[in-house]
Amino acid sequence: MTSLAESLRPTTVRRSLFCTVFLLLSYWVHFWPTFHAANESIRLYFVQAVVDYGSASVDEPRQRYGMTNVDKAHYQGHDYMDKAPGLSLLVIPVYWIATRIFGMSTEFPDLPNLSYLLLLFGVVIPGTLGAYAVYRVIQSRAGPSKAVEEAALFGAIIVGLASPYALYCTLFFGHGPAAALGAMSIAMLSRQRYVAGMLAGAMVLVDTPAAVLAFGLGIWVLIRTRSLRAMIEFGIGGIPPIAIQLAYNTWLFDSPFTFAYAHKASGDLATIHAQGLFGFSIPTIERLYGLSFGSERGLFFHAPVLLLAFFGGPRAKPFLVLSLLYFLWIAAFVDWQAGASYAPRHLTPVVPLLAIAAALSLLQQPKLRVIAPALLVYSALVTFSMISTFPYAMIPFDAPILEQALPMLGSGAISPNILGLTSYMALLPPIGLAVLLCGLLSVRRSLLAGFVGLACFLMLAAAPVPLTTAAKIDSLTRATAFNGYAPVAKNICHSHNGYRWIERAWACVPKR
Repeated sequence: MTSLAESLRPTTVRRSLFCTVFLLLSYWVHFWPTFHAANESIRLYFVQAVVDYGSASVDEPRQRYGMTNVDKAHYQGHDYMDKAPGLSLLVIPVYWIATRIFGMSTEFPDLPNLSYLLLLFGVVIPGTLGAYAVYRVIQSRAGPSKAVEEAALFGAIIVGLASPYALYCTLFFGHGPAAALGAMSIAMLSRQRYVAGMLAGAMVLVDTPAAVLAFGLGIWVLIRTRSLRAMIEFGIGGIPPIAIQLAYNTWLFDSPFTFAYAHKASGDLATIHAQGLFGFSIPTIERLYGLSFGSERGLFFHAPVLLLAFFGGPRAKPFLVLSLLYFLWIAAFVDWQAGASYAPRHLTPVVPLLAIAAALSLLQQPKLRVIAPALLVYSALVTFSMISTFPYAMIPFDAPILEQALPMLGSGAISPNILGLTSYMALLPPIGLAVLLCGLLSVRRSLLAGFVGLACFLMLAAAPVPLTTAAKIDSLTRATAFNGYAPVAKNICHSHNGYRWIERAWACVPKR
């Protein structure tokens, strides 16, 4: 009997995959009336300042909501966004249309919907396009065949569903869109070098540290083509985004070469960025291990499927070299842990590179197809546990997956979503989409390996990880309460002997 996947054209399967990626990323609405992430809210303040007040200063929006924010720059008596401006500039037209034409309000109850709309156009759609770009790159590197088609789909799934890339394509951070733009730039290198350069420049406009990766892509063009003209074409394409960045700097700080990082308002953050070059010094063993295999921020701890990248052979070498270059760059950053966040968010731009190399490993070493589904399923479930609960890892945790994500998943403290479902009911639509996707991809040959990955994840989830400090207990209960499950948070607090729950403060503290 012919399976569903075998009866469908490859084009249908491919479109179904990317529709699934888009639906799963857009399903979550990470917005809470009682919690506003500094990294995301400052971007929204800047958009409001430009459209509503004709100013780059975030003073008015911040005062409107009565919010303090550590992610701001201070210059000549005014507060400004301290982030790269690309993502905020991208969604300004969306904000203008939503508020001016459709009359959406910047107050409740419209504010969550408005924020979600900006996320959809600024992050989710570019993130989905980035996954498609990964698919195209793998196809172009290996040529047309059934094996290559399967490998290309495998790489796209890693990016869109089974890595930190997916997590940061559900949040209004710059890392996801920057990674997507990097993938799109690589996809265009062999066809339109001007466009590839513009996309690489846009990546830097969204996430400033990615300038190192853009530089690496330029060198790759030179080595690959052995043509200085080709590299110049790539560089010329990057001029418009660079010009926008320099104009933005001049607008805010009266100098094209003064970046917001030089005017950090937070004393702690200013101290970090005062070290070396805006916080970049030299890599250390602690950072190298922490960013790779550490339980707190390790990329391969959170997405072990990316380890396949090291078996991709000669075709994967350029992607590994670029990944290593950027990995060392981020390992030189003093604040490599990046605050309350899961996985190494500063390394998100290398995920598409490693996913491409991992997919190529299936062509270089066909025997890896035996274990690849297990690694993919395990990585997807780890990613799902982060996205579906509270997507910000509270700072006290040494292993946020074990100490926050899995306990919250087990207690049913599931994130808000577009259907308004709560607790375990909220998990049914994404699980249903995942099952449908498995059917479309004809995973019968990989079923056993997939169950091995599922079993490993379930064993991880079932392993008790005691919270050994008051700060960790309080952080887990706060995250649960922020997510809209205060009664569950209270129960978690009372389950620890010697602790009491303070209702008004949403705090779990030791009894005196």
